[in-house]
Amino acid sequence: MSIRLEHINYLYDEDTTIPVKALNDINLEIPNGQFVGVIGHTGSGKSTLVQHMNGLIKASSGVVYFNEQNIYDKDYNLKELRKDKTTILIAHRITTVKKLDKIIVMDDGKVVGYGTHEELLESCKMYKDIYKTQMGEYVHG
Repeated sequence: MSIRLEHINYLYDEDTTIPVKALNDINLEIPNGQFVGVIGHTGSGKSTLVQHMNGLIKASSGVVYFNEQNIYDKDYNLKELRKDKTTILIAHRITTVKKLDKIIVMDDGKVVGYGTHEELLESCKMYKDIYKTQMGEYVHG
């Protein structure tokens, strides 16, 4: 069981002359039962991403699957989506998310990192920069 997002794009004010891209080609799978954190700067798409995962808003394009079922199908019961427990926490501080099962790092509507704290320190420059800044290890240079 999982939540899977395939090519999720979302535009705020889509039907206006100045739409704003909030999510950009998100591809992500979260196994059922995990405790996942989402971290990123203000406006990076954290809340919008989570609203898609629980079916509160519909993507401009792309599909969200829960247990391999498209949650956008007209006969899909959204209560089923919210019944099984995967917990997602939105945070700005690494100390809040570093012990969670997985962490999603957002920037400008994109997922720029996904993994454990240790994995992201090795593989995600943005996560490492946030860590250094928040832990007082940032070196100006």
